[in-house]
Amino acid sequence: MVAPKFISQSGCKILLRFISSAIHTATRTMTKEAAYGSWTSTITPDLFAKGNCKAICELQAAEEGVFWVEQSATTGKRELYYQSAKPSAGRIRWAPEQSVQNCVHEYGGGSFLPLKDCVIYSTVEGVFSQTSPGAAPVQLADASEKKLRYADFTASDTHIYCVNEAHLQPGVDPENRLISIDRETKEQKVVASGADFYASPRVSPDGKRLVWMQWNHVNMPWDETSIHMAVLHDNGTVSNEVVIKDGTGKKINYYCPSWLEDKLLMVNDSSNFWNVYEVDIVGPAYKEKNLFPVEREIGYPLWQFADRPYASNGSCLVMNVGGRLMYRRNGHVRTIPTPEYTVFSHLSITQGNMVYAIAAGPRKASCILRIDLSKEDQDPIITVVRTARDDADLESLDISEPERIEFQSDGVPVSAWFYTPKNRNFTGPPGALPPVLLLGHGGPTGIATDALDLKKQFFTSRGFAVLDVNYRGSTGFGTSFRNM
Repeated sequence: MVAPKFISQSGCKILLRFISSAIHTATRTMTKEAAYGSWTSTITPDLFAKGNCKAICELQAAEEGVFWVEQSATTGKRELYYQSAKPSAGRIRWAPEQSVQNCVHEYGGGSFLPLKDCVIYSTVEGVFSQTSPGAAPVQLADASEKKLRYADFTASDTHIYCVNEAHLQPGVDPENRLISIDRETKEQKVVASGADFYASPRVSPDGKRLVWMQWNHVNMPWDETSIHMAVLHDNGTVSNEVVIKDGTGKKINYYCPSWLEDKLLMVNDSSNFWNVYEVDIVGPAYKEKNLFPVEREIGYPLWQFADRPYASNGSCLVMNVGGRLMYRRNGHVRTIPTPEYTVFSHLSITQGNMVYAIAAGPRKASCILRIDLSKEDQDPIITVVRTARDDADLESLDISEPERIEFQSDGVPVSAWFYTPKNRNFTGPPGALPPVLLLGHGGPTGIATDALDLKKQFFTSRGFAVLDVNYRGSTGFGTSFRNM
């Protein structure tokens, strides 16, 4: 057996012994004997395209409910929906004729922003404002035959601020910058330029400051980055730009800035793990405080805009701590019990302490969770707002829940998710072992999780085992491991 570079020969031998033991334990209750890999299964390719939607892509809370983008299973369009938090409220499609999306940095994200009087969103045609589901959209910015892209919106009373990517000359790298768009005149002005990439512009609650993140080649958004702040003016321009935090040359990643009254929150990995910090905006020291020091990741690579590993409303801080939802209130940190869900993204919170997140689990398709933290003396109330695939559709399927295993590879601890073959109608021949599909996630800074993936179940229900490896360079195990 030839070992992949991310698993040593000794690691492979350990895995083989584990697989042999796990397979014989898992197959004792099966009924019909047949060769591994030959079993018939109800999980067929046509099942992949079924469900309520293909994926839930983005999410933003509004004070009275939640907005989200989901990809249609039939048309592939990115559809924008809203649902009130009131009991028995149904979902409403906000922009029926539009596919709400963008391709800034190619991966997009941050395609819409709910405001008190409207929703701002981007499409391949530009930027639009819409005051109600039935209202006609008003175009604020044109894509200029798809040469201009817009993402990651924030707003003052008079202007929209966003990342703008300009593809003006064929064969030349696009120009990235931050711009303002006047909501009345539609005039655009460049707010920040010169860096290779920008992300996370955020207007302060009083509308007087703008903070953002930027970085340059050869760094990626999870490498050396910096956080900048400037004074906002009524005409959509800025002045007095200062660097709040700079990881350049220090091997520190700063990202996901947000406002906490007159302070900032942001994530950095100076401790070897992404943690959430409170940062004083008074220079020159810009003192910082780790709000929950932990040797677990509260963060992940910024592949897409507006994907938040934490959310705060000033009184309550909610965090995705290595696959567990936790919240900090009145100086105490508590875990939100979500035993069926292990993967979370796009955290958002209202002033009324209603938390929303996109979640998934070993037997749960991607969904939107609403978590009511409004009553401090009661346990959180968890409600599923929307799911990509109903639980009832999964109950009849043979779902193999993975086991996390750890082993040494060249002296480095490595982990993987191991899926045993599972089919209620079959068992393998005595003494036989199944073929094993060895998977390595994309990235390289991706992560293998235990979230439900019917493509893996397609194979496990036919008598294959699956080993999904978090090889050296994966996210979720600290900066040192990610940089291997």
